[in-house]
Amino acid sequence: MLDWKLYSPEDPESRLWDVVVVGAGMGGSVLGWSLARQNLSVLFLERGLPVNPFSAAPRLGYLNKKLTVLRGDRSVELDPYLGNGPGGSTLMYGAALERFRREDFKETDYEGLQPAPMPSDWPIAYDDFIPYYQAAEELFRVCGTADPRDPDDNSPMRRPPPLSERDQHLFDAFEAAGLAPYRLHVGIDYKPGCAECLGILCPRDCKSDAMSRVLKPALVDHHANLLSGFEVESLEETEGQIKAVVGKLGAHQLRIRGRIIVLAAGALQTPVILRNSISERYPRGIGNDFDLVGRGLMFHISEMFALWPTRKLPSIGSARAISSRALNVVDGRKIGGIQSMVATVHPFHVSTVAKEVIERKLPFKIPFLRLPLTAAAVLSASFIRRAALFSTLVEDFPYHDNRVVPDQQAPSGFSIVYVNSKELDARASTMRKLVKSRLAPHRVLFLPLGDNLNYGHPSGTCRFGKEPDRSVLSPENQVHGVANLYVVDSSFFPSSAGINPSLTIAANALRVADIIAQRNHHPPAAA
Repeated sequence: MLDWKLYSPEDPESRLWDVVVVGAGMGGSVLGWSLARQNLSVLFLERGLPVNPFSAAPRLGYLNKKLTVLRGDRSVELDPYLGNGPGGSTLMYGAALERFRREDFKETDYEGLQPAPMPSDWPIAYDDFIPYYQAAEELFRVCGTADPRDPDDNSPMRRPPPLSERDQHLFDAFEAAGLAPYRLHVGIDYKPGCAECLGILCPRDCKSDAMSRVLKPALVDHHANLLSGFEVESLEETEGQIKAVVGKLGAHQLRIRGRIIVLAAGALQTPVILRNSISERYPRGIGNDFDLVGRGLMFHISEMFALWPTRKLPSIGSARAISSRALNVVDGRKIGGIQSMVATVHPFHVSTVAKEVIERKLPFKIPFLRLPLTAAAVLSASFIRRAALFSTLVEDFPYHDNRVVPDQQAPSGFSIVYVNSKELDARASTMRKLVKSRLAPHRVLFLPLGDNLNYGHPSGTCRFGKEPDRSVLSPENQVHGVANLYVVDSSFFPSSAGINPSLTIAANALRVADIIAQRNHHPPAAA
């Protein structure tokens, strides 16, 4: 166990740090590690406290405050699948670390969509990004096999464990259906007795999260410091420079100074910090001259489905086994990808789905409906557990009115304003139809468990681009007009792609770290 107190500065206000990083999740930890190993003094400011993996409740969302989401005319509060502590959301993620494709960096065809989404092209070349993808895959010890439909997927990854007999059967079914499967790219060491720790903390550093792979080495090996429990309130700006990060540590307000300030608080928190940072030069918040901070919020639509083999086969093996991006673009339309989830389907999943389907069909509710459905599911458990569980990831588009706004009345200090577009629902429906038709004669059962937005994949609220009137950040991830302020979480994404965001966040953080190091006369290290 790491003694976190050893790496907490006694008087953080007394020093001018080379780099102050707000947020110690994937983006912040990777960037801070890269710069600390180049002899820059780095201070991480993290809102959450370190978590003991041996005592924490093993469930998603336990680290954060409730999210307030405005969906049209109704407001709901949700437990988020987001982290809040050293390592951030990576402590709980499923370790899927996959690249965007070249086509994901290009402008999406929005013909016929009204209103049209915001521009989705990336202001940097995909070829320039590939070395950072390779560096991130090596850093996070990614294992898997190459995507046969992606000619750029040429990184030498670690060998994954063998597929179970059932999953090999399903892998062959994907191939026969033209879905071009490959072994999902994951950051898991698969040590003897590995439980994969999907959605929970890993007590053995077997799963490649930001805490184990970069944050701890930055502190222990490269003399970085971490101030946890620090609630950032705003940035202090003078003449186009950030002079200090202002926030609270318990009851005490602190003013932390840094030559370079990097925001990595996540796509939901980073825009709130910028909006709350009011100055004479920025009366609407830093970087918000064109009212773009917080806008263009994207998630994914993720829908789980159970897939049965055509015969009974052993399922002992890794859960995160199969991936397919053959449906990334269909008839010129961006759709998304498919990934393995947990190894088997629990009867509870089936009874819950059956209850929702019945209640949707009937104009009235049946009391105690779950009891007979659960009993039936338990009786059929042998059949249910033969299925493998998969998830779709349907790409979301950046709409101007889907956004994050500061809200002092909300538990988290902000509200999410989001409306599903009709075209997003239509593409999700297309994905369901394609999965069912392609994988016939296998039984496929989609599990519509309430809201299908993946709140664990927010992105796009501080997009980067070349024109200041169309973006918040420059192609170097520097806030337009502010010389020493950068952003390295998923808020910089102009498009979400149909894939997990973590590897792209890490790769970009390595890229931005090299830019900062070069501007500070330090040699680049990542690529």
